[in-house]
Amino acid sequence: MATRTKRLLDTVVATLGEKGRDETEARRVVENALNGVKLTIKEDDKTQYLLFLGQQEIAAIADSCERYFSDLLGVALPEAQSQGEQTRARRGSARDTKRAGKDAVPKEIRDAFEKALNGGKAADLALFGRMLADLPQKNIDAAAQVAHAISTHKTGVEFDFYTAVDDIRPEDTEGADMLGTVEFNSACFYRYANIDIGQLQKNLDNDAELTRATIEAFIRAAIAAIPTGKKNSTAPQNRPSFVLAVVRESELWSLANAFVKPVRPAAESDLVEVSIRRLDEYWKQLTTVYGDEQIREKAYISGH
Repeated sequence: MATRTKRLLDTVVATLGEKGRDETEARRVVENALNGVKLTIKEDDKTQYLLFLGQQEIAAIADSCERYFSDLLGVALPEAQSQGEQTRARRGSARDTKRAGKDAVPKEIRDAFEKALNGGKAADLALFGRMLADLPQKNIDAAAQVAHAISTHKTGVEFDFYTAVDDIRPEDTEGADMLGTVEFNSACFYRYANIDIGQLQKNLDNDAELTRATIEAFIRAAIAAIPTGKKNSTAPQNRPSFVLAVVRESELWSLANAFVKPVRPAAESDLVEVSIRRLDEYWKQLTTVYGDEQIREKAYISGH
């Protein structure tokens, strides 16, 4: 798995500390290394933006810092600059700072650090990709697309009014010590996601076994994962009533348009049952109009 962080400096410094390196020297080494590949460290010891890095990438960065420790420790702004020029470089634009950091680090060392930024075969990074604005050659195209869930029927927002009273307050019980409302709704949702298996395998350095394991984990999570937000006040422990999986050569199909006209419950059918039926009808329309030659396999489970 990968990690999103602005605190890469502290993480790598801690790793070098475990190897016996002095913290002050280690901090200078790591900062020089990251500045050398234009992942600039700001005054608060954080990178300019969140970095999405695999654990193996972080370990490789730490190993490179250890390997080139002495060289990186001696890196500084060019001596030809005056003290005033150095101050302006430190306080100047981010672009100037990145250029100065890159120029100060030898190319051999920069190449070693850029080589470490290979995705680290992290499953989540391979699925969802990343963008490194200053190292576009290290961007990773996402292999998965996930759509927002939509309700299959018309729904409205409900309001949960809550109050709380201080248990240690005096006998006066007039009024509340806290009150407010929380918005929520209850609906039958349609969710859609897809995976480009070829892109995923490429992102995972053509590791077929890891690709298969990642796909399995993604499917299991899509079915079983429950959002944690507001879980104690809504207890949303509902598993999907219907799951359809399709393996195809090309031509992705979302079935969201099945619900352009919201479904309605009937006397003999509830919202979930009517939604499943509508999904099935729309699938038949698509295969009739566009054919099913690209479909290699399909499977479904229904608990309704």
